[in-house]
Amino acid sequence: MFNGITIEYFGPAKEFTDNVSKDEIEFAELEKYSKHKGNDNDNGANDAINIVTLFKILNDKYDFKFIEFIIINCGIVLNCEYLELDRDLILDLFIKFKDNFNLIESQLVQQLFEIKLQNGDEIVIVPPVSSG
Repeated sequence: MFNGITIEYFGPAKEFTDNVSKDEIEFAELEKYSKHKGNDNDNGANDAINIVTLFKILNDKYDFKFIEFIIINCGIVLNCEYLELDRDLILDLFIKFKDNFNLIESQLVQQLFEIKLQNGDEIVIVPPVSSG
């Protein structure tokens, strides 16, 4: 059984991933990127693994331009629920500190840290929809 999270990409988001439409990220990798490692609870969740951790991994794997594209243009869905994020604040911090994620982590608003990732979570990066 897979121990981690899955991320799916659609449409223009796949241009940043070389047409990869799905990533599976093991919890061990998530913990490696997490600044503070917590103890697993009964559900396999780690208190320190959150959306900031995910952005760190995607930045290293694909590039900062992908993070910027997600924040500016895409919706983020966690287990079938859209996340409400202060995109302007997040983007300002990522641009200002893109080379030092520890500074981002220390300055990001509480909302990002409240979005915890758990074993089995599914994240979907939803590109903008054009009407026609």
